[in-house]
Amino acid sequence: MSLRIQALGPFRVFRGDAPIPESAWKTQKNKTLLKILLTYRQRRLTRDQLLDWLWPDLDPDAADRSLRAVFDRSWDLLSADERAALRSLSVFRGGFLREAAVRVAGVSPAVLAALAAQSLLRAGPTGRYELHELVRQYVAEKLAEQPADKDRLRGRHCTA
Repeated sequence: MSLRIQALGPFRVFRGDAPIPESAWKTQKNKTLLKILLTYRQRRLTRDQLLDWLWPDLDPDAADRSLRAVFDRSWDLLSADERAALRSLSVFRGGFLREAAVRVAGVSPAVLAALAAQSLLRAGPTGRYELHELVRQYVAEKLAEQPADKDRLRGRHCTA
């Protein structure tokens, strides 16, 4: 099941056909981060920009912990297939083509499209996909929690 975002009219996010209730977001910052990534999906945003927009009054360490909590909550909203795809795609630095995602990471074109629709991937005009570097770092940490998968994917990436 994938996420669908309604950006026209009231901002709403759906898992399949069911809207995600406000209580599932835990904090408004989770939803705000998704809006920022959606709005700026064609531009690179730095960690400092995100922290300044989301927590302008917090010291950098507290803001960084808050960003981590937002990523953790957003991660929980993804389907198992989407989480597996993002972990696998973290082996690519600087972008990748759909064919590489399928061959190296085992990610289907449908899941790539779903992740792009959720602003977790950027699809460029040349057909290259990119993970925002902050998202890539976060999902690379998730991949590191599964050493066998990490080694297998790195090996496939090096030989592709």
